[in-house]
Amino acid sequence: MKIEISDKLINRFKEACYSDVSDVSSHIERLIETDLSKDVDGLTGFQTRWSFISEVNMQILRKRDNSKILFNELFLCIDIDRLVDLLDYHGHLSGDEVLISVSKTLSHRHPNNRICRWGGDEFVVWLKDDDTRPINLDDELCKKYRNVGIKRCVVDFSINDPESSNHRILHWITCNIDLGMIKASINGDRINCGNPPKQK
Repeated sequence: MKIEISDKLINRFKEACYSDVSDVSSHIERLIETDLSKDVDGLTGFQTRWSFISEVNMQILRKRDNSKILFNELFLCIDIDRLVDLLDYHGHLSGDEVLISVSKTLSHRHPNNRICRWGGDEFVVWLKDDDTRPINLDDELCKKYRNVGIKRCVVDFSINDPESSNHRILHWITCNIDLGMIKASINGDRINCGNPPKQK
């Protein structure tokens, strides 16, 4: 089948390429804002990272006036190991099957905790209990996808610095959860985080 592209379409493409960058930037910004405004991940039903961070911010705001300890919380960082290899070999539907299975396991294990899909193959559980046990794929998926595993790392925050702004504290929390994801992928066990470093 031969597809012909009209001169009009080519000219519109050229105009778009040479147009003011701010026009393109504003369009991309709108697309990003639309994506970030989602509160729930469509595949897993968990909170998105942006919704989760917003909730962490609200927790800090509530405690800022009433407590010396601004944030004393545990997060369980979970990384699905070798999911990219699974996608390359078995396809995206298999990846979805693993993600859905992990999300069901997390929901069952942590029914009273906030759970977030942090990234593609990463989850964060805001622990209200101390259940940091390993999480496994169900037996059927373990047989089907032998190389896929689930790794975890606990990130423990105890922040009591009233001088730090909420923005700085959120940045500190986000960076350390990201670090927890990295440590999880290399079998890290626990990270203890105190106050954010002082601004220079």
